[in-house]
Amino acid sequence: CQQCWKWGHVIQACKAQALRCPLCSGPHTEEQHRDHAACCKGSLKSNPPIPATPAGEPCPHHHKCSNCKKEHSATSNKCMFWGLRFDRPAIEALYTKV
Repeated sequence: CQQCWKWGHVIQACKAQALRCPLCSGPHTEEQHRDHAACCKGSLKSNPPIPATPAGEPCPHHHKCSNCKKEHSATSNKCMFWGLRFDRPAIEALYTKV
């Protein structure tokens, strides 16, 4: 689903209230990631200050999969859910374990 980035249903059947980012699972789109995600936004008030990710640069931070919670995007073929994307019973069984 390209709204919540979970496997097992299509966007038309999604029950998520808001769009989710496939990079960090935050409440924004991937296109908005650099402007809304804490990892890329930076914090000049921190001690020491944390600079924002430069414009035009991809997010250099660890991603968080909304499915398995590991350090890759929800669209990564490294995810155990991705390998089972056409096997709905197996996906449902995996969700009970994570």
